[in-house]
Amino acid sequence: MTAIISYVVPAELLSGADAEAVLLSSGAAKRRGEPRRSRFAPTELAELLHTVGFNAVEQFGPAEYERLYFRERADGLVAPSFERLIVSQTRVAG
Repeated sequence: MTAIISYVVPAELLSGADAEAVLLSSGAAKRRGEPRRSRFAPTELAELLHTVGFNAVEQFGPAEYERLYFRERADGLVAPSFERLIVSQTRVAG
């Protein structure tokens, strides 16, 4: 089985515009009645996934986003550092 999870890094681990974006979006979500209850440091989420049986974990963050999607942009737009993806897999016995 494969799980792909999009998650937001806690504002305390960020700086500048990325930290501000997390705080602003959290406030907006809370006002809509959809508070964000979970934030994870990348290593923390990987450890949690290992604990529940996922044994292959691959992280995608700003460096990967830059390389794959942003490197040749003429407008200077860069990938945010607050949103990450983690891809995890379990081995199926058989």
